[in-house]
Amino acid sequence: FPVVTMFRCSEAMYGFSPPFVENSRKSFMMYYANTPHILFDPKTGQPTRSSWAEVMAKLNAFIQFVFLAGAASSLLSPFDYQPWGERIVEAEEGTSTSILANILDLFYLPNLLNNSVSALLFEIYLRMMLSGIVAVSTLWGFELEIVMKLALLGSTSPSDFWGRKWNLIIHNNLKRGVFKPVRRYFSRHIAMAASFLASGLFHEWILSGIFMTYERINLDECTPRICHKPIYGKTVGFFLWNGAIISMEYFFSSFFLFQWLKRSLPTPILSLLVVSLALPVAHWMTHNYIVSDFFLPWRT
Repeated sequence: FPVVTMFRCSEAMYGFSPPFVENSRKSFMMYYANTPHILFDPKTGQPTRSSWAEVMAKLNAFIQFVFLAGAASSLLSPFDYQPWGERIVEAEEGTSTSILANILDLFYLPNLLNNSVSALLFEIYLRMMLSGIVAVSTLWGFELEIVMKLALLGSTSPSDFWGRKWNLIIHNNLKRGVFKPVRRYFSRHIAMAASFLASGLFHEWILSGIFMTYERINLDECTPRICHKPIYGKTVGFFLWNGAIISMEYFFSSFFLFQWLKRSLPTPILSLLVVSLALPVAHWMTHNYIVSDFFLPWRT
């Protein structure tokens, strides 16, 4: 991705490359030529070699996620990926009634359930894609950093979700290419806001690459789902929402109630509470993919 390359360039320019990367020209080139981050041996400062057993394990994980993604898409496609239907807000735009209706719509139970399904589908699909990238990159013969962990059912806080579980390739690029350079001159909160803003803009750019409008192509089979025109702007709002949640976490996390919840609740329950903080606006991120034909090719 050109945008990822921009993050990596910023990381190098501001001197935030991981340890040992700049020990030699070879290490530098190998690290920046690889999308997943290569692990370096702390004793030798050299890239850690991977075994054929590890390569086969990565390929096996990718194949498993391909089948899982196909099964999930096949199960949900008869419902247009919205098992609880789609609620249409009926109110005149721009009025106070419309604003209230849209706010209440965020917390409408069927919409929250649909957003939960979309989030699960996204995690499966993203883990499939990332495991494929890792499988190919491991063929170079080097061990790679973990790129994604169980996020929806294994996170203990919003910062744990975004910082230690979800899409760690992009997290590391944003951390070293945006957060740390901005943090050098501004406060933590400004640096964090800049990181989530950059993430939102990055995902907006992805939309333009994925979807074609077919405006200049005469296609008889063109339908609103096949020829989906993406809605821009809401993805940035989704990431800024989550950035605000993490800011509030830093302020409230030391309170007794939140410490007690973290100590007392099982991780899956705690993770569901964490995810529920973003569920009301999850469709800001997933809508373009759900209402288009994005997941249809993965049906089995």
